[in-house]
Amino acid sequence: MVTTVTNEKPLRPRTILPYIFLQSLASGFSVIAISTLFREIKYEECKKHEPPHIPEIDTCSGRTLTYGVEISTFYGIMALSSFLAVGPLAVLVNIGTVKYVMAAAGLLNLCGDMWLYMCTWIPPHQCPSSLVMLAAVFKGLGNASVIAEAAQWNFIANAARPSRRSMSFSLALVTSWIGYRLSVGGASLYYKSPGPALIIGCVCWSVYAITAAWRLPDVPPPAGYQATPWTLGRYLRSTVEPFRMMFRDTAVSLLTVSYLFASVATVADDGLIHLAVTRFGEGSPELVHFVFGRPLLQGMIALIILPVAIHLHQRWRKEEGRIALPTDSQVLQDEPTDSLPPPAYDAQLKYAFEQDLWIVPLSFLVGACGFLLAAVNQSPTMVIALTFLRS
Repeated sequence: MVTTVTNEKPLRPRTILPYIFLQSLASGFSVIAISTLFREIKYEECKKHEPPHIPEIDTCSGRTLTYGVEISTFYGIMALSSFLAVGPLAVLVNIGTVKYVMAAAGLLNLCGDMWLYMCTWIPPHQCPSSLVMLAAVFKGLGNASVIAEAAQWNFIANAARPSRRSMSFSLALVTSWIGYRLSVGGASLYYKSPGPALIIGCVCWSVYAITAAWRLPDVPPPAGYQATPWTLGRYLRSTVEPFRMMFRDTAVSLLTVSYLFASVATVADDGLIHLAVTRFGEGSPELVHFVFGRPLLQGMIALIILPVAIHLHQRWRKEEGRIALPTDSQVLQDEPTDSLPPPAYDAQLKYAFEQDLWIVPLSFLVGACGFLLAAVNQSPTMVIALTFLRS
């Protein structure tokens, strides 16, 4: 009798961290490039409608060019493309093919960044806005901000121990934040010519897709899963099913609406970059303070202020006589479920959620105040100060 011994290494949460860093790093390099492309196109359109001018009195260069409609259309096409792809890709995430979903997202986003790079080589007067929109289709189908993160979190959920999942997710969020801020800050150095930033983004997406497909370990599919043929009806169901599930009951509906508003606020937060470029101008010291000062402040908040606040909050709740969460050995012990007191365990889980979420309403409230005050007083100093408050 021959016994087969498998030498598969156990999944480790830290394995996914380099991929999270690469994904967030690659995502940020195209943010400013999109704004630059549309600004150049609008500048050429302005010159077409202006009489011949002397370079010293270029009226278009000193005019505030509005290209918000084009940017809104670009991100709208991304959202529509994401809608068509999110259901099928989510099905692949659920059955355990995490690394192939990440590789597909990387390849599609690579195509989007490559198309943007090719648009930078076309003279602006020969490059209509509709040509740039094709990149939105690729990046929307890649849906890096949702599907890739869902795949990464699925990997962490399968690899991390129960008591370490919260820390693993937090470490993943910090890694993603660092990568995105580094890429946006680096891309701002190439604001006038975004080609180098897009090349770096393409390299990051290439490394991300290749290493995810060949180096990332497999996540086992759920127990009892049976493969079924992929048909048009299954594709349509996978596209519509998430929207039905989002409003299946009151609790899930409230979470859906909250996430929707949070997503809109996040997009508006990213839109502050375009506002700062338009308001302050290229090469201005205010723009430098905005681009580099804000990430530094956010780093201080994430690494110093927030941990101290959480420590003080936990200490205050502990003094009220709260019970700590069970350890791994208590959660995974081979005892019948009847031996564990469900009410006490539910109370402990509720306390864990309170610990994780108490800072969220406060941060949204402070952020809303920052947006409102920045809209009322739009002076450079006030916008920078209130943007830091929004951090």
